[in-house]
Amino acid sequence: MQTAFSNLQHHCHEIINNNNRVAARFSGQGTHTGTFQGMPATGRSFKFTGMGFYHIKNGKIIEFWLENDMSDFMAALEGIQPF
Repeated sequence: MQTAFSNLQHHCHEIINNNNRVAARFSGQGTHTGTFQGMPATGRSFKFTGMGFYHIKNGKIIEFWLENDMSDFMAALEGIQPF
């Protein structure tokens, strides 16, 4: 992943902890500067947002759910305008 994208940054905006459940809201950005899944570098910048939900037991993550909005990311790679 890091060979395909430079300037890759992740930002955690909020974490909520409720006993053995944790939720996190995050965003990120980067630049497509290397081959990714067969697609050559475009040099385009992108952003993404998402949320992760974690179930923790005995100090370990036992379940994880992730939701991402990757429309800007895919639009940048494909050279189209995001929705």
